[in-house]
Amino acid sequence: MWTAILLLVGATTAWLIWTQWVSTPRLQMPHITFEGDNSHSRYMTEVETLIRRGYYQYTKHGLPFSLYNISDSKRPQVILPFKYLEEVKTAPQSQLSFPVFNERMVVLPAAAGPLQTNEATHMVKIDLNRALNSLIEPMQKQCVAAFEKQMPECAEWTSVHPYQVLLYVVACISARVLTGPEMCDNEKWIGLVIRAPMVLLSASSNVKATYHPWFRWLAKYFNQPTKTARQLHQEAAELLRPCWKARLAALDSGAPEPRPQYEDGVQWLIEEYRSGGKELSLEQLCQDQLFLTIAFVHTTAVTSLSLMLDLIDHQKSLVAIREEISRVQQANNGIWTRSALGSLWVMDSFMKESQRVHTLGQVTLRRVVVDGWTFKDGLRLPAGMQISFPSEQLNLDPEVHHDADSFDARRWLRKREQIDPNKFHFGSVTNESINFGAGTHACPGRFFAQEELKLMLVHLVTNYEFKHVTEGTRRPPDARHDVSIVPDMSIPLLFRRIVN
Repeated sequence: MWTAILLLVGATTAWLIWTQWVSTPRLQMPHITFEGDNSHSRYMTEVETLIRRGYYQYTKHGLPFSLYNISDSKRPQVILPFKYLEEVKTAPQSQLSFPVFNERMVVLPAAAGPLQTNEATHMVKIDLNRALNSLIEPMQKQCVAAFEKQMPECAEWTSVHPYQVLLYVVACISARVLTGPEMCDNEKWIGLVIRAPMVLLSASSNVKATYHPWFRWLAKYFNQPTKTARQLHQEAAELLRPCWKARLAALDSGAPEPRPQYEDGVQWLIEEYRSGGKELSLEQLCQDQLFLTIAFVHTTAVTSLSLMLDLIDHQKSLVAIREEISRVQQANNGIWTRSALGSLWVMDSFMKESQRVHTLGQVTLRRVVVDGWTFKDGLRLPAGMQISFPSEQLNLDPEVHHDADSFDARRWLRKREQIDPNKFHFGSVTNESINFGAGTHACPGRFFAQEELKLMLVHLVTNYEFKHVTEGTRRPPDARHDVSIVPDMSIPLLFRRIVN
């Protein structure tokens, strides 16, 4: 008996060693590391130096390179040159997959992470974008109400931590669009929306750090962050249940009188699933809503904070934006529509330049190779590899953007005036501007984010003056965590209400 046990242990150990070392992919490309200290922690804070080195040494010469991948120590991540952009952006998700990247690297199902579904993606891409014209009015009302609820009087200069205010405002606007009028004023739901990304992402990070992939199924029984995440799902279900039941009942009532018309994510998801011959369960509604929350809320709040910090540093632009808002507002009788927001070219150009200089990620078009992929020039990537493109370095490349080190608030305005008025706006994607991705799989929610940010900026710059607590202070350095970049979310600012 003991002999059999020892043989089993030995065989298992040998197999583990083989899967860890022998099966580790061997890539035919340069692999960049730090000199000296090459620790995991250093990659968390200094990987930008390696990506920049690889960009100028390899990317600009059309060559891929690889780096240590903190999300998957067994497989390096591959940074691709832009000659592969067309192939990646048109590749099917079944081969080069963003949902699989999310599942394996970001929101683990074993840690109660919500998965991206085709229905939720299609809902945003088609239903939400199609409804934006009629959603601007309720979005603006929600925006104004949320600011009024969170901001102090500010009759004199008052210290405020803006990120918390902006996060609340984004959560309220997003709730109006994604969960409808029943939920957007529900403080319990807004609170859940605000804390959900931190709870769910923290659980995934903890499980990745604690459990081997084979044993992650145990997390729901023994891992406290995962238990907290599962509890969050239950809370979300209880809060969404009345709305979900009422919408289904209205659809199935068969009443002859006209049914209420809803334009929000709950209704669209129910109809999206039914169009595919499926019923949207309460559990699936929670999964989709939590996934969309992770995708939308904190990213938009961080972007709005970044815009505010850049506006403080560029006062002439702030004056020009205020003048433009006044002009467009008068031309539209004080009513904001999507067309009126689209007329804010100066603001839009400033937003896009802020995104170029202070992007939120060092790489984009992140994908996982599903079954192995061979590019047209013969480059072969094995299954399981994570790929991306170096978007931050592209943004700051002087051969791509003239005077790239300077913040030129009218850079994109000039391009629209001189080249094409329908390109170069904040939500547009080109081969030179890939912050939102590229091709058919570019971020489907970018137009919603664009209008949401404009509504927030309109309210902020027309109702408040704002500045740093200490005179002469400029924007503090952004924080870097792996390939993510965020402004200082703890920074206080001084606000004073503008008296009209």
